[in-house]
Parts: sequence; structure tokens; C-alpha cells
Amino acid sequence: MPLIGKMKKLSLNEIRKIWPKEEKDFSPWVAENIEILNDILSLQIEIQGAEDPVHNFRADLVGTDNSLKVPVVIENQFGISNHDHLGKLITYSANKEAGVMIWICNELQVAHKLALEWLNNITPIEMTFFGVELEMFKIDGSPPAPYFRILAGPPPGKGPKPPSEISPRNLKYQAFFNRLRSKLIKAQPNFTRAKALPQCWWNLGIGRSGFSISVNFTGDGNFRTEIYIDTGKKETNDLAFDNLLEKNNSLKKI
Repeated sequence: MPLIGKMKKLSLNEIRKIWPKEEKDFSPWVAENIEILNDILSLQIEIQGAEDPVHNFRADLVGTDNSLKVPVVIENQFGISNHDHLGKLITYSANKEAGVMIWICNELQVAHKLALEWLNNITPIEMTFFGVELEMFKIDGSPPAPYFRILAGPPPGKGPKPPSEISPRNLKYQAFFNRLRSKLIKAQPNFTRAKALPQCWWNLGIGRSGFSISVNFTGDGNFRTEIYIDTGKKETNDLAFDNLLEKNNSLKKI
């Protein structure tokens, strides 16, 4: 018979020993391992901010889904889901005008699962809510491994669409941006986690909320690089733009 190890599910107390604090330990881990969520949700999320200001509150994680081109809000919670975190998810999402809302907890109560499904049913097709449970397992003496389980998501016909057939031109775009991505990461290993997609543009965060870069091939055959500034405050936007303008000549030499 094959040798199979004994699997153990970790308790909440054991999980808290891995990540003692949501905001300082767990949220940064989710941001660094966002590809795990991307795989199970069929998304292309790029995290652009942690503990991101929402007036006098702070959202756990915010970002952009590069396939749907919509803002993303992720609310993290240790333990059993509660009304407080559901309210936070809705509040932050409304202020960020999010299109993808994700609630991660260790146990999603039935009432909250039904609430997310109701929100999916009554909101526009561009808006999707996910309820995801996080479980941790060990096999014999192995390091703990995470397991994300989708408990609530969009109904059929709503949410992320499977990719259609990719044209040869778009495959060439993707290959080009993959080479560009490799060079950027070689120069600055933590510069971006954004993946290159089969399209004529590539959007990437720069590790600072409110700022992003877009590189794209234009319709007239040129290649363009753009910096987007949208911090939510006009004064901050203007100050950042003026600082860039002052360094315009030195930037052109890079």
C-alpha cells in the first residue's frame, strides 16, 4: 500500500501563531501570495495598497483586476464572519467604486454567505462578491499549507469570463511584455507582481497606492508609457504631478 501521511487541520489559535496580527502579518502575506487567490477565482488581481485610507478608515487590501479592469477590495478576518466585517467590505468597496469584492475569513456563516449571494444577484454584472474561507493544513511534520475555499461567488453568467481564443498578434504583445517584465524584475525584484496579458497594453502598480504605470502600443504604431496618479485627493495629485514635472528633463535621460 502507498505510504500516505496524516493530515491535520489547524485550529484558529494555531493559525494566529502563524499570523499574529491581521494587518501586520496576514494581509502582507495575502498581498505577496495573491496568485493563489487569482488561480482559484480566475482573476488577475494586482495589489496596490495595504491598510489603504478610506476617509477616516483603512481598507485591508486594495488593487486592480487587470483582466476585468476594475478596482478590487479585499477584507480579511480571522475567525467566524460577522456583521462588522461585512459592513467594512461594503463601505470600502463603495468608496473605492470596486468591481470585485473579496471577504476572507476562517468560517463564513450561512447568513453572510446568503448575503453575498443576494448582493451578487441584485448588483450590476460588472460587480462580483466572493466569500472565501481560509483553512490551514499540515501533513505529518510538514510546514503548514493554506487552502482557500470559495463559499460564495457570482451566479452563472456573472463574474470573470473564460479567455477566448487568443490571436497571434496578442500572443506577440504578451511575449514582448513578458520580456519587459523580466528585465524590470531583474533590475528591481520587488517592482511589480503584475502579469503580462495577451493584449496591447500592460498596467502595473508601483507599490504605492494611487500611482500606476501603463505601457502600450498605440493605434498609430507608437509605443507609449503613462503614469496614472489618482490618490483620491486633488491636492496630493497636483503635488505629485508638479514633482514629476520638475524632474521631467532628468527622467527623459533614463
